[in-house]
Amino acid sequence: MEKAIINKIIEINEHCLPISKLILKNNTLGVYSIPELLLLDIYSGKINTAAHFSKLHGLSKSYVGRIVNAHENNGLLSRETYENDTRMLIIKLTPKGKTFTESIIQKNNSALYEKLSLLSDNDQKSLVDAFCVITNILK
Repeated sequence: MEKAIINKIIEINEHCLPISKLILKNNTLGVYSIPELLLLDIYSGKINTAAHFSKLHGLSKSYVGRIVNAHENNGLLSRETYENDTRMLIIKLTPKGKTFTESIIQKNNSALYEKLSLLSDNDQKSLVDAFCVITNILK
């Protein structure tokens, strides 16, 4: 299996996470818990506030607030006030949070690689082509 194919599928998986959750709902691949997804979204730069994460994923602010508090208590996140509006809190990964998030990514990528390595080269190419179509449609 070519590493480029795996990297492309990993990239597509990150872009199509809501769809891949549906496609892979009977597997553990590509399916993150909400607390893990929060860390991943911060790590990738998609979000920097709990309110943005809440809105992006259709979650209640109180639920997301509890997750942020738990991550902060575990030393994975820190909060600081936004420079232009002290009412807004920016959430950032701590060094421990960054390391933890990278371990989540590595674990998922390893599981994905293991699953995809069972496919033939033609099936791998077909899967990449199909996800490319999905990605292009969603852009």
